[in-house]
Amino acid sequence: MPSSKNYPSGQLTETGLTNENIFYQESPETLTQQAVDRGQGTFNNTGALCINTGKFTGRSPLDKFIVKDTIKGKSVNWNNFNIPIDEKYFFQLKTKLLDYLNKRDEVWVRDCDA
Repeated sequence: MPSSKNYPSGQLTETGLTNENIFYQESPETLTQQAVDRGQGTFNNTGALCINTGKFTGRSPLDKFIVKDTIKGKSVNWNNFNIPIDEKYFFQLKTKLLDYLNKRDEVWVRDCDA
C-alpha cells in the first residue's frame, strides 16, 4: 500500500491517471528499499543497489520523440536524437500509457522535467 496520500490527486486525475495506489515523490532511500523488499534488486558489498535488467540495459537514444508543433517547431534542434512526431501520435501513446498505469497494482510518480 502506498506510504502516503500526499499527492495532488486532482491534478493527476486531470491527466487521466486514476490509479489510487500511488507512491508520490518518494525519497531515493525509500525507492531503494522498496526495490529490495520486492525482490527487484539487492545491495552489493558497498551498499549500492544492484538491479539485473536482463537484456534491457539502458535507454535507446533513438527512443526520444518530441511533438513538433507551432511552439517547438523552430526552437528544437531536430536531429537523430530529437525526433519529431505529430500531436495525434502523442495522444495515442498517452492513452495507451494511462490505460496500462491505471490497471497496475501500484504506480510510482515523480514530478520532474526533461
